[in-house]
Formats: sequence, C-alpha cells, structure tokens
Amino acid sequence: MASQRYRDMRMRKRTTARSQLIAIFLIMALVPLACTLSMPASTTPSLSALPTVPEVTVTESATDWLQSYFTDPSALQVVGHERGLDEILSAAIIKARLSVDVAAFGLDLVSIRDALIQAHQRGVVVRVLLENDNNGNQEIRDIQDAGVTVIGDNSLGLMHNDFVIIDRNEVWTGSMDLTLAGTYNDNNNLLHIHNKTVALKFLADFDEMFNANLSGLGVHTAAPGPMPSPMVSIEDTVMEVYFLPDNNDAVEKRVNELIRGAKQSIYYLSPEFYAEDIYGDLSGIGKSVTVSGVVDSAMAKYGVPAPGNDVRAAGNKNGSMHESVMIIDQRTVIIGSYNFTSEVNQAVYGSNSIVNNSNLLIIDNPEIAGIFSREFWNIYQQSLTRWPPPELLPVPTSSEPTATPLP
Repeated sequence: MASQRYRDMRMRKRTTARSQLIAIFLIMALVPLACTLSMPASTTPSLSALPTVPEVTVTESATDWLQSYFTDPSALQVVGHERGLDEILSAAIIKARLSVDVAAFGLDLVSIRDALIQAHQRGVVVRVLLENDNNGNQEIRDIQDAGVTVIGDNSLGLMHNDFVIIDRNEVWTGSMDLTLAGTYNDNNNLLHIHNKTVALKFLADFDEMFNANLSGLGVHTAAPGPMPSPMVSIEDTVMEVYFLPDNNDAVEKRVNELIRGAKQSIYYLSPEFYAEDIYGDLSGIGKSVTVSGVVDSAMAKYGVPAPGNDVRAAGNKNGSMHESVMIIDQRTVIIGSYNFTSEVNQAVYGSNSIVNNSNLLIIDNPEIAGIFSREFWNIYQQSLTRWPPPELLPVPTSSEPTATPLP
C-alpha cells in the first residue's frame, strides 16, 4: 500500500473553482519546449554546459500522433492550482463524442470532475476506475451523484495506471496522477497518443480491470490464449505497449534487453529503483556506457540502490519526482506508469511486494527521445545532491518494522 506521505501528498483536496476555459489555451505559453537535445554520448554534461530553457514555448513532439507535456512544479501558477496540464486534458474530455474511460490512482481535480460530468450529461458513456483507497473524496462523490459509473479497484496491487481513453481513438497516459499534487507539485509527464490501435490496446486492459471489479472479483486476468503482440507501427516509429501484471515477466526481460544492448548512454528518471535484474544490468553496463539517473529524494530513507555512474537525488522542493522514464542511446524511450521495481524487494522491505496495475511504452524514435532527454536534463539540473544523500538512513533489518512499498 502506498505510504501515508505519498497518499497525503497526492490526495490533498482543494475546493476552489477552476479558472475559465480560456486558460486552457494560455497553458500553451507556459509548458517548456520539447526539442532534441544533442549531447556527447560518452560523457555526462556539466551543469554549466546545459542549455537555457526558453521562457515562452510549447511542448509537443514532431509527430502528428503524439504530443508530450511536462508539469512544472516551479511555475507561479502552481500556487493557485491553475493553468496546469489538467486543463489541457479536461478540454479533450469535453470534446468527447462517444466514450471516456478513466483509470487513475486518484482524482481530486475540479477541472477533470467538471469535464467528466459535462461529457456524461451530453450522452457520452463515462466510466471511471480508481484505486479503492482513493475512491470517496468530494470530487468523486460529485461525479457519482451526476450518474457517472465509478468503481474502486480491489486488486491486491495498486491501481497505478493513470490513463484516459477518449472515443476509443486516443489515449492520454504517462506518470501524472489526476490529482492536485500530481499536476502541480510533482514532476510528471503526460502523453497524448492519437492512434486507434494503441487506444484499443488500452481499452482492452481497461475492460479487463473494470469488468473484474464490477463483478466483485477485484482481480483481472488476461483472456486465455497467447498474449497479443505488443508491437505497433506508426508512421516511422515502432512502439511496444505492455500492461502489468499480465506482462510483468515480459516487461522486465525486455527492459533488460534494451539496457544490455545500449552502446552509448542511458539516462533515467525514477521515483524508486528496486528491480534487482535491472539494477544489476545498469551497474554492469555503466562500465562501458554513460549512465546517469535521478531518483526521488524521499526514497533515501529506504536505502534505494543507486546504479550507474552518476545518480542524483531529485531537487524538487514542492513535491515528488514522480516520472518513470529511461532514454537509451538517444533514440529509445521507455516510459509509463510502471516504476523500475521488482517483486523481489527483500533487501529493502524484508518481504515481497505485489505487482501493481500499470503500463509501459517503449518508443523507438530519436525525435521523441530528444524531447525526453530535454526533460531529463531539466530535472538533472535541479538535482545537485549525489546519491546517496547525507540523510540516508540504514536499511531496515528483520527486527525493525518494514516499510510499505510505494506505488
């Protein structure tokens, strides 16, 4: 179960009215530009060598089918919880014509609440699946009172998906929780994928989870037979789409393959880092390629392993570093709500953890990799403390209380 600190951070409520819809368009002037960042592959850039972030730019990929957005916890608008990425997403929901399906760890954003209610009132089929422990705040009650179907996820693992499928034709996904903290305080990413094949893959996973909880089982199992191929070709890009827990073994195997195949560099952002196989591969490959990472500083007290040549504690003072991203050789991006964790966490927790409901995308495209490289180095600039930080505490022993795994 998620730690109380994380839950408190992500589920803080605010009942102030959201800004006018015109603010949706103003956000485009405040999100940093995602452009390809050219860096020497064999060395880690010094802080002084990093580029200056433009003040007025728009963040989106060079493709027609994928746009990438990033939260900015240091922006002035976070004080009033206005002009954030939630307003871009709510605008898309408001335009829905047929259906809106939401899978989320939690939801306390007034903008998303209002957009879902408006869509429902226009006759759009709206379904919401939430982590059961976060299913009951005022915003959720408002959505239910309006007649929207809302179900709590009762599976053993956390509902660690955060995605929205609109009209079975487009997906909004990434690391961003649909909460005030996730949108305004934490470092997060939000991807808009406008592709029907990808949308239907997400819809199949959503239906499995939704129907399992609707029936009261709380556990979803993939349909019998071989797993569908994760591969999707979109224009000049190859994407792999995975869902956990069904694909847990395949995900760790595939990530390990990509790490071991790196030729020049690996850069990663991660709230936590426990997967023993991935840890070992990163430690080994770090002897021949550049490996740099940023891990959320709150994990220091658990003694998180720090693989790589240059691993830093995140410097976000307003919230958490919640992104899970790995960029390999400046062309392959591993991204999603899946954290780089493992079921085998005895070294940290003293017991096995449960695989959460989550998703992972592997995108082979240098231009898209450039966007996420830029985000990595933006966060890296703010993360001046090498791992482990001075306040690192001893790893709990078997005689001490064990911590509860974070999502």
